[in-house]
Amino acid sequence: GIFITVICYAVEIVFASALFYYYIVFAHKAGRILDIYNRICRQEHQIFFPLDLEVSLRTLRRVTGEAQKYTSADGTVRKIFSSKYEIHDHLHWNSRRTIFHVAIFNVSLEGERTLHRHFIRNHDGCVVEIFDRIHCCHKSWTHIFNEELSKRQSQLKRGTRRKRQMLGHIMEGDEKEQKN
Repeated sequence: GIFITVICYAVEIVFASALFYYYIVFAHKAGRILDIYNRICRQEHQIFFPLDLEVSLRTLRRVTGEAQKYTSADGTVRKIFSSKYEIHDHLHWNSRRTIFHVAIFNVSLEGERTLHRHFIRNHDGCVVEIFDRIHCCHKSWTHIFNEELSKRQSQLKRGTRRKRQMLGHIMEGDEKEQKN
């Protein structure tokens, strides 16, 4: 009698475990039903949806750290520029939003510079990588950033010209000393 009872309990436990497994995998779907319920019943500010091009702050720090250390075989280095923008809402003049723009440029020894990567840190703290072929939803931000990028590029170009001129004067001075 006891042997048959133990076998019946074992079969019942296996059957209940299989039924529970099918419920979790197919009916409950690892929290999808709860997620769907939350998306339907919650208000927009109660749900967090990351942006499509959002990167973590850790990734931004890693990229800027690598850019500071970068030097290629032909002497190209990477320069990092950051800018802070205050955005005012045209309907509510008292509200201000601070946005940070981080741009990384490749600068060659000849003074040529090209944009390597750039990021925007929004007022809510999310960091978004911006690509040239993708247009921002806010055209005013894009316009501001493009103007600032052109200013930074011209400043960078003028700075590398000055460095080459200074380096040329130093080299000429060294050659004069060697001749004497």
